[in-house]
Amino acid sequence: MGLGISSHECGKYKEAEDALRMANLYEPTNDTVWGFIALNCLKDGKRFRDANSALKEMNKIDVCLIFY
Repeated sequence: MGLGISSHECGKYKEAEDALRMANLYEPTNDTVWGFIALNCLKDGKRFRDANSALKEMNKIDVCLIFY
């Protein structure tokens, strides 16, 4: 996750997406990973549906944590 966030902050969006997707495989319930995936999709400027899907996943996790 750290590599994905760092890459995103440095403007290396392809590398960020690869690292974030890998982090998501290992930790699919991490809402921060989903949030940065959404941000990465929005930086592209064309992937609004992907960003929306990632945000929906992030919100599902947040709701589950509230009731846990």
